[in-house]
This record gives sequence, C-alpha cells and structure tokens, in this order.
Amino acid sequence: GMVGDVVQNLLVAVVVFLYFFCLYRYFDDVRALFGSVFRRSVAPSERMLERRRSEIFYGFLGKLFLIGTCTLGAIASLWADRTVGPYARVALPFAAMAAFVAVVAVQYAMLAVAGGITRSWPTMAVLLRIRLIYFVLATVIVLPPVLMWQMNGGTGGEVWLRVACLAAAVAVVMYVRESVTLFNSKKISILHWILYLCIVEIMPFTLLWQIVVRMG
Repeated sequence: GMVGDVVQNLLVAVVVFLYFFCLYRYFDDVRALFGSVFRRSVAPSERMLERRRSEIFYGFLGKLFLIGTCTLGAIASLWADRTVGPYARVALPFAAMAAFVAVVAVQYAMLAVAGGITRSWPTMAVLLRIRLIYFVLATVIVLPPVLMWQMNGGTGGEVWLRVACLAAAVAVVMYVRESVTLFNSKKISILHWILYLCIVEIMPFTLLWQIVVRMG
C-alpha cells in the first residue's frame, strides 16, 4: 500500500509540474489554442497552414499530449485507489498509459492506410492534427478539475468529477463539430464520417474495454 501511495503521489506531482510549466512556457500557444477552437467559423483547411506560418504549437502539442497521457494514468491510479488492491495501484497507471498510446498508434495507422488507399492523405493529415489539437484542449480543461477531485473526498470530490466529465464532453463536442466540418468541406458524405467515427474512434477503445473486462 505504501508503494502504491508513493507511485500515485509521484505521478500526480509530475503531471502538476509539467502542466503548470507548459502553461507558463507556452502561454501564447494556449491562448492561440482556445482562439482557434472556440471561433465561430471553423476552417479545418487552415490547420496545416497555421503550423507552416509560424512556430505556434511546435513542441506545445507534443508536450501536452504526454501530459494528457500521464493524466489518464493518474485517473487510472485514482480509480484503482477506490476499487483494487495495492499491487494493481502500482501497475495500473502505467498499463493504462501504454494501452492508450497503443490505441492511438493503431488509429494513426488506420488513418494512414485509409489515406494511402483513397489517395486522400492531405485530408487525413488535417484530421490527425485536429485530433491532436482537441486532445490537448481536453488536457488543458480537464486536468484542473481532475486534480481537485484527487484533493477532495466525499461530495466535493463527486462535484469536481462531474465538472471534469463536463469539460471532457465540451472537448468532444468541439471535436465532432470540426471533424464534421472537415468532411463537409471535402464533399465527403456524412455516412463516411459516421463510418470513420465507428471504426477509428469507437471500435479500438471498445475492443480495449472488452479485453479489460475479460481480464478483470
């Protein structure tokens, strides 16, 4: 149990330090991130151009992706603290992070293959960037209430957990909006977007969940 506490606290401390460091170091990028995703008119075709025009998001997106991955590990640790034994508390965060990275790698491979077969790699590249941007957005807005959930117990903890879920839902809705806009701008049928959503976004995590349930 003591080892589990040390691992959990260390993981949370690393996430908090890196999070505030990135907010301080890349403050202008954070402002640009919110400005680009909450604007009234979304132009997905500009996603690749915004990277070529300046250094905005260079390094920032990559670092926040790693922080988001560590955040998932911290959430798994908090969940394990309430449901499983001390040994699982040590292994589960790292297993959750490894599983998430593996699923993302599979999704990227699927999109790369689809882009090569249909000769639409530029569109797939924009879609990959949109995915990364909104995962980083989710990291920025979900992590604070998650940390408050970790610090509070009882009713207060449940309130912050609901706030974290609401923030994640906002990021998902924003991502759905821009991905639909991208497909429409390329004159791609909405049925193909639904097919993409089911095969690339939902199916890998569903299979992973089934594996976890069966192992449990």
